[in-house]
Amino acid sequence: MGDDRLPMLSNNYPWSTVGRIVGESNSQTYTCTGTLIDEDIVLTNAHCVVDPKTGNVADRVAFLPNVVDGRYQDRAYAVQYLAGTHFQDKNAAANDWAVIKIDRPLGRKYGYLGWKSLASATLIRNEKKFYFVGYSGDYPQAETEKFWGLTAGQGWTAGFQSGCSIVDEQSNILLHDCDTAGGSSGGPIIASIQGEPYIVALNNAEIVDSSTGKGIINFAVKISFLDRLFGRK
Repeated sequence: MGDDRLPMLSNNYPWSTVGRIVGESNSQTYTCTGTLIDEDIVLTNAHCVVDPKTGNVADRVAFLPNVVDGRYQDRAYAVQYLAGTHFQDKNAAANDWAVIKIDRPLGRKYGYLGWKSLASATLIRNEKKFYFVGYSGDYPQAETEKFWGLTAGQGWTAGFQSGCSIVDEQSNILLHDCDTAGGSSGGPIIASIQGEPYIVALNNAEIVDSSTGKGIINFAVKISFLDRLFGRK
């Protein structure tokens, strides 16, 4: 599987809505990706706010919108969160989502994305129609850095991919082929619907070949939980 990512250098909507999440738990820091879905609500994975091993909530979670080569203008902190799982249940992977309320209405400045719950069969049928943005810990790589003049290092510029696919559904989890790695957890899989961008799935994990270290397939959470959460039918 080749790597089709390009650096996301745009400060324009809708790409401005995606940001880097920096969490602190037991004095350890980690990173994920999040997306503004309202003025003060960020969408990400449950494992970006909850430790899957212990079920404990992170001590602090920050959201840095639209980071490009390590540069960003704003920082907000989580004041509340709601997670689909605390990882003590059998269906944790299918419920690996969280919405975070932040202490500043950054969506007024950066915009925020809507979502569309589409049937899995519809998603699978629309091959090579989706976009993905995520702050992967393995990106940008050396050649990318050299070509685009990026100096902040890996994880400090989002990777952008167009033309990826949702290839299957198993056990209520979507499988996709967008290029991801650690740090891009919580990144949005986006579709253009009647000319407007919508989140249609939520990246949450990758399966790696232990012998080669190469990614085999990636998992995504269905977005229909947002309909239930916000009272849509």
